[in-house]
Amino acid sequence: MSEFYVRFISSIILIPLVLIILWMGSYWFLGLITLITVIAGYEWSRLCNITYPLSKFLLLLLGPFIIVAFVIGGFSGGIIVFILFLIISVLTIDKNIINKVWTFMGLFYLGLPALSIVVLRSDSHFGLQGVLFLFVMVWLTDVGGYVFGRLIGGPKLAPVISPGKTWAGSFGAVILPVGFAYVIFLNINYELPIDIVLCAIIISISSQFGDLFESCIKRIFNKKNSGNLIPGHGGLLDRIDGLLMASTVMIVILISKTGTLLLWP
Repeated sequence: MSEFYVRFISSIILIPLVLIILWMGSYWFLGLITLITVIAGYEWSRLCNITYPLSKFLLLLLGPFIIVAFVIGGFSGGIIVFILFLIISVLTIDKNIINKVWTFMGLFYLGLPALSIVVLRSDSHFGLQGVLFLFVMVWLTDVGGYVFGRLIGGPKLAPVISPGKTWAGSFGAVILPVGFAYVIFLNINYELPIDIVLCAIIISISSQFGDLFESCIKRIFNKKNSGNLIPGHGGLLDRIDGLLMASTVMIVILISKTGTLLLWP
C-alpha cells in the first residue's frame, strides 16, 4: 500500500475522533491535550537525544501539570506552572549545556501551545468554533501544500531544511484554507472577533513555519521522523508541528484584536 493511502486511512480514523472529543469539550478535551503533550514530550526527548532523567521528566510532566493548574487557577495558574518548568530546566544540575538548551526549547515549544489551545476551547462564547476553525485551517494547509506541491512542483522552498517542500506547495497551503474560509464563512454568522480571511492567512503561514521548524530540528539530529506512532505520518510531532505554532499565534491574534484574554479566568 502506498504512503498516500496509509496517510489517508490514518487521517480518516483520527480526524473524526479528534472532532468528537473537541465537540464534547470539558475534561474529555483536557484529557486529549494532556495525552498529546505527554507523547509529544517523549518524542521531543528522543528526537533531541535528551538523556538527563530530570529533563525527560519535565518534558513528560509539563502537559499534565499545566492542565491541572489551568483547571484550578485558570490561565494564570497555567502560565505560572509553565514558567516554573522553564526555570527548573535552567536550574537543573545537568552539566550538558546542549541538553539543557533543547529541554528548555522543548518545554517552550510544547507548553505554550498546550495552554493556548485549552484556554481557547474553554471560552464559552466561541471556544468550540475557534478551535474547530484552527484545526480546519491547519489541516487544509497540509492538504493544500501536499496537492499543489505534487501537481506543480517547481523551485524548492527550503532545500537544506526540507527538500520536499516547494514554493508552489507553500502557495497552495495558503490558497486552500483561505479560499475555504472565504467561501464557507461568507454568509454565516461565525462567532470569531477577527477577520476570518486574514486570520486564515496568518494561521496558514504560521503552520508552515511550524512544519519547517520541526524539519530543521530533525535535520540537526539527522532524524527522518520524530517517531512511528501514526502510520504514514511518523510520530505525533510530525502530525502536529504546524498546529503547535498556529495555536499560539491564534491566541496572540485574539488578544491583539480584543485587548483581553476573552472570558478566561
